[in-house]
Amino acid sequence: MPPKDSPENNNKQIREVNNTITEKENSFGKTVVRLLNNRKLWINATPVVIIAMLFFSWFRAMELFTIPWPFMLLIDIAVITATLRLAGYINNAWAISLGTMAALLPQYYIRSKYEIYMFLCDKYGTYPGDIWYCWNNYLEKGFAYPVEYPSGIQMLFKFIFKFKPQSLNYEGYTLGMSVFLGIFALISTLITYHIISTTHKKTWRIWVFWILAPTFLFYGLYNLDFLSVFTVIMAYYLFTEEEYYLSASVIAIGGALKVFPFFIAPLLFFQCPKKKRIPFTLTVILVWLAFNVPFMISDWGAWKFPYQWQITNNYAKSTDDGCVFWVVNNILLIIQNWAEVHLRSNSFLFGIHTKLTPYAHHMGKISLILYASLYFIFLRKKWNLPLAHRMAGIMILFLLTDRIYSPQYNLYLLPFLALADFSFRNKKEKIGFYVAFYIAEIINIVHVIFLFKLRHIYSNLLELFPFKFIYSAIPNLTALIPAKFPLIFQGMIAVKYLCLIYLLRAIWITPPNPDYENWKDGSGKNEEVKEKPDEVKSDEIKPDEDLKPQENPA
Repeated sequence: MPPKDSPENNNKQIREVNNTITEKENSFGKTVVRLLNNRKLWINATPVVIIAMLFFSWFRAMELFTIPWPFMLLIDIAVITATLRLAGYINNAWAISLGTMAALLPQYYIRSKYEIYMFLCDKYGTYPGDIWYCWNNYLEKGFAYPVEYPSGIQMLFKFIFKFKPQSLNYEGYTLGMSVFLGIFALISTLITYHIISTTHKKTWRIWVFWILAPTFLFYGLYNLDFLSVFTVIMAYYLFTEEEYYLSASVIAIGGALKVFPFFIAPLLFFQCPKKKRIPFTLTVILVWLAFNVPFMISDWGAWKFPYQWQITNNYAKSTDDGCVFWVVNNILLIIQNWAEVHLRSNSFLFGIHTKLTPYAHHMGKISLILYASLYFIFLRKKWNLPLAHRMAGIMILFLLTDRIYSPQYNLYLLPFLALADFSFRNKKEKIGFYVAFYIAEIINIVHVIFLFKLRHIYSNLLELFPFKFIYSAIPNLTALIPAKFPLIFQGMIAVKYLCLIYLLRAIWITPPNPDYENWKDGSGKNEEVKEKPDEVKSDEIKPDEDLKPQENPA
């Protein structure tokens, strides 16, 4: 019998290791066969299939038996909850997928019925949303695409306009858009579930911060933001897997759809290993150009309009528009009026004033500069936070500094609050975090459901304490804060902003869960160390000379 450390024994062990690796590499097909033959799996999947069929048939059931849709929906929710609880699926991928579908179905029903839209608009002042807006103002009137959106959305609606059948009506259009957006919502849910399942494993957070969040329940099929949300989540996931160029490509595609995905690019750029930063940036630029150059060539004016409009026109001009930037707008008007009177004697300064006029058209730039400044201060101070925490932080900063009030943008924040995890010092802090989140979320949907009603309920601040004393103490204050003021509308916005600041404070001061120490962050510093083969770990296989202490190099 050869000695344990003989070449014959070592070769034998190496062959065994190679055979083991080969078996693992060829195990995919066996795994598929095993799953197909897994009786327990199919037994457990049966209620899920039945539930899915129940969901897809409930609209038809209402038509046949004239069952009120809220009652049918309650029956579905009760059956699904009970079944999933019995099957142990509450935090399973099946349940989370079905939960996503369940959250989107009522939205689809409401948005697919034109008469419901008109009832909500007339009765409560609800804004119908951009899916309705694009149909009503473009497709139905024979115009190929919405001019306010960048090239990616223009491309999508040009495709719809070109290939839509003549018989297509609003309900058919809404069904197609809902299925299209629902696919991206479902994929986003599954990516988030996958990341959480391999990190802090608190999959219930998907329910709390994503599926059951009021913003998801109301805005999912309201605008086209699910497309951009998907690109942001996918780019984050690919980056953590150190697929830098794929991540950069997805960011570029997202930037072609809407501008916001570009805002995560600086964070990922600095997170990249230094040797990958230039290729990462070039990939973003080249992929973005591939989507935009055809539009630049074919119609330069249509291509640049959405960017020009967002910067120079789409901002809060008055208290009716929401957002704190109406204060900035009023300050700029005061400065502009002062400059018009006092700078005429100085031709140089008056020339600069003339070029800047109207000052309010620079609101988009002011917003962007403010956001960029806070963005880099946050990253500089909190670079040691996990990547998901930093992503949530820059989303909140964007919501606080955006030049217009767009409540559907909360969708960008939700998945990263699910991905982040905190080590709260006590229950009071934890409860405060969840309460602040849901107050902001509820205000977020109340504003749009009652939008046109709320912002036209004015209060005369000159008659209210303590405003009448403030106005008497500060002359010409009405130029900055009008006495005729939508106090309920702006007051709710102020509360929402305070809640967002509280969430940002929690991200800033609350330490992350210790589990984050082993999270991949895409920086290349946490590369998995390949385990050595068994023969290297075993004292019986490892040569004796390798066990001897090494000599001191000195």
